[in-house]
Amino acid sequence: MNVHRNPFSAGSWVVGPHFFGRKTMIDQLVHSNENCEWVIGKRRVGKTSLLREIERRFNQEPGDKFALFWDIQGSYDEEGLTDSLIDALEDSQDQYPDRWEAVGETDVEEDAPCYQILKKLMRRFQRNQFNLVLLIDEAEEFITIGKKNPVFLGKLRKFFQNNQRVRTIITSTPRLEQIHKEVVIDTSPFLHGFNANYLGHFNQEAASELLRSGLTDEQAIHEIIVRTNGNPYETQLFAKHFFENPDLEEVLPQLEANPSLIQVIEVNFDLLSEEEQDVVKDVFCGKNHLAEFEAPSEKIMVSKLLQLGFLSLATENQLQIGSYFHTQWLSAKFDASPSFHAPQKSDPIVDAGQFHLTLQQILTLYKFFLEIGQDGFRCLNSPEIFKVSAIDQSIYPDRTRLQLAQRNQNLLPWQSALTDLADFLRGFQQEERSWTLFRLFQLVEQELDQHNESDFLDLMMLISEEAGLK
Repeated sequence: MNVHRNPFSAGSWVVGPHFFGRKTMIDQLVHSNENCEWVIGKRRVGKTSLLREIERRFNQEPGDKFALFWDIQGSYDEEGLTDSLIDALEDSQDQYPDRWEAVGETDVEEDAPCYQILKKLMRRFQRNQFNLVLLIDEAEEFITIGKKNPVFLGKLRKFFQNNQRVRTIITSTPRLEQIHKEVVIDTSPFLHGFNANYLGHFNQEAASELLRSGLTDEQAIHEIIVRTNGNPYETQLFAKHFFENPDLEEVLPQLEANPSLIQVIEVNFDLLSEEEQDVVKDVFCGKNHLAEFEAPSEKIMVSKLLQLGFLSLATENQLQIGSYFHTQWLSAKFDASPSFHAPQKSDPIVDAGQFHLTLQQILTLYKFFLEIGQDGFRCLNSPEIFKVSAIDQSIYPDRTRLQLAQRNQNLLPWQSALTDLADFLRGFQQEERSWTLFRLFQLVEQELDQHNESDFLDLMMLISEEAGLK
């Protein structure tokens, strides 16, 4: 084990010598002519570090800009937003006392709405020849606040948009894109006038610089970059574990099962719309040439997913999933539930021509019936819901067609699933029926309560293997 202090940090924000990359993004934000900038990124991609580094550069270097970092996460309502602003002011005064001395004393009326506090603060800065730069983190909180008081949110938007000596930079996850659907403001939409920027993964230069700050093994550095594709959180986490245990063969499976990493990947995937999730799923399944995404809406989604880091380019025209760990997570999701597959209108319903393909994937079908059985239901129309993917030949259920009923409560979920599976397979008119399939039907009909689930799983595995040989 390495006795030196681990220089890598996964999950906490960093500034100064610990901040890597983002030069183009920072230059763009610092020198922008726009009043309002909006940075969109996944969870744990470095949005807070970006704002904190901008704050540090403005406030530690000479100039007429004064940056105020304001974390609004958990503000909940108008009063909470005011409280978070006061906290931000107090923290800033503690961190940059000399800068605040140049601004002069600022009295804050704690009962005033935050936009009134901001107006007073702006005037104080103007009198002392400073321009205020607001750095607002976790801006999706505006959705919650706006639902409770859309008029207040409209006034706050007016302050951001109409003051030439105030610049506002907000960061959020893609969820903030939905604010226009969830919050109705009588005037312009809240984000109207904000210039959107996507914060994606590190490029290879930044990732290499970060890793070389604490590692000397060039082969390991290359492997970490390949596996993470520059994902900042994954890169830091991988490097942190490798620093403590320099054995890639041991560290990699540990990270694949790391609950914190799995949760971050899952949370980020859930931030996407259903249509965007389907694009990611399709790329995973093999629809990975840019030309295959022909519709304008698909092209827009692919562009967004590339910029956010959900997808990356393996070659100039070939798409791939954004990182090895995201690929592993998707693989586990597909394996756990066949209904995870993205439905396509053009995919055909399974028919007798795909009977052997169906038997090859019998365990996948069983998982679906078990899934709904565990929820207390059974499928009424299984012959109509299973489709064959044109992308990867997977058989999957189209949940938009699904009709459910309460299952027989006298049966265990796995017993109900086997009954549904047998009913579905009997619907195929086959002249030849293997002994193993015949035995499955026989056991389900006559001996269901005399065997355990593992007996049936072994038999289904054999059926699948036999079908694969034909």
